[in-house]
Amino acid sequence: MPITIASTYRPGLIGGIASAHARYYAEHWDFGVYFEAKVATESAAFMARAGADDLVLSAWEGEGFAGSLIVDAHDTQAPSGMAHLRWFIVTVPGQGLGAKMMERAMDWLDARALPCFLTTFRGLDAARALYERHGFVLTDETEAETWGTRVAEQRFERRARL
Repeated sequence: MPITIASTYRPGLIGGIASAHARYYAEHWDFGVYFEAKVATESAAFMARAGADDLVLSAWEGEGFAGSLIVDAHDTQAPSGMAHLRWFIVTVPGQGLGAKMMERAMDWLDARALPCFLTTFRGLDAARALYERHGFVLTDETEAETWGTRVAEQRFERRARL
């Protein structure tokens, strides 16, 4: 079945984001209910306030969730004028879906000349390589428990491109 990428909210998106993150990070990193609740709560709050100047990309294989990438242009925790790349996950690896969504997001940022940051943690090497290929640079690394499990949290930033 072909995978399509939607650029607006679709029913089931919040649940898809929360479920995909919870399953992946529980299996590979032993994250628990705190993380799943945090992803569900924060992504639901974002969807309720998302506007035309935010980017919502979601991938679907038929009606099944296959991935997401959100660029929140109004995150209250972000430095002024900086977008926040969030909830990037792909459930069907090896098809170039992550790269396609990242390309679309970078084109969107570039068209608006927006700088962007994201937070992740050490050990997600394939994701880090993708971020770095698209101009993100590691700016900070700190041991913390933001997601309910102690990891070396990382912050990457990408300058605005004109």
